[in-house]
Amino acid sequence: EYFRPEFSWPVEFGDIEFYARTAETVLNQYRHDPAPLIRKAATASAFIGENYSLENEDADIIGCWRQITGSG
Repeated sequence: EYFRPEFSWPVEFGDIEFYARTAETVLNQYRHDPAPLIRKAATASAFIGENYSLENEDADIIGCWRQITGSG
């Protein structure tokens, strides 16, 4: 879920050659024009902040315990 294509470059497990090529491409993009990558990082940060906030974690934990104890 963290590795959505809109803000990351997913690589299949074990595909070292594709990983190296992808890393090279991203580094070259950053050297030539870092702005798009900075925007991508901001998008990722916003997604994580919205979906994995402390408030959401607290609600998930409380909900889980309510189900376990039958008090929900």
